Amino acid sequence: MTIFQDARTFLLEHRAHYAAAVAGFLWPDPAPFNWALDWLDGELASNPESCDRPALWIVETATRTEANLSFKEL
Repeated sequence: MTIFQDARTFLLEHRAHYAAAVAGFLWPDPAPFNWALDWLDGELASNPESCDRPALWIVETATRTEANLSFKEL
């Protein structure tokens, strides 16, 4: 069974080899997938390479204030 993360990993590993990517790619099975829980929380918020990256940037134009929240903070 191919899941979203496996399909993404495969494409990233073959991003410089188009023919191999096309030949070996399998679409993810249509299993229930929740972007917030499965990808944002499950992958980006827990991965040390991405957990501190900006996930949400709020700009309040009236007060000229900004708030940046990371994947871990969300």
